[in-house]
Amino acid sequence: MVWNTALLLLTTALSCSAVINLSAGTQNDRGRAIYTEYCLRCHGTKGQGPVSIQQKEIWNKPIDELIRIVAFGARGLMSMSNGTRRGMPAAPYSDAEIAQVSMYVTQLVAKKDVLITEQDVVRVRQQHTKSVRGKFRAAR
Repeated sequence: MVWNTALLLLTTALSCSAVINLSAGTQNDRGRAIYTEYCLRCHGTKGQGPVSIQQKEIWNKPIDELIRIVAFGARGLMSMSNGTRRGMPAAPYSDAEIAQVSMYVTQLVAKKDVLITEQDVVRVRQQHTKSVRGKFRAAR
């Protein structure tokens, strides 16, 4: 009886682990696909492309900052091997997809395992919108 219970608990734990890993793998696959489709041309296969993100300070900041940049883009001039461009455009994806590509690029470039959810992106969008509205009101 003790062995049956132990075997059942072990089997359950392994099954749950497999489901969690499958889910993480699926998100990572979708994040990789988005990165390949949208980010690769500027940032390269490992973040070292014409607009390198390997040595950026973003990797030492809270993850919300990366989410904000992916969701809303970045301002400023960026030097590329084929000329100068203006900033980074906002990613034209859903909140879930922005979470997935943000998680993928953090693992790829910063070598950090993070969990970024759709709810994290929603929260960052709300904070950003509130901040922008505050700036408009202050400018009046």
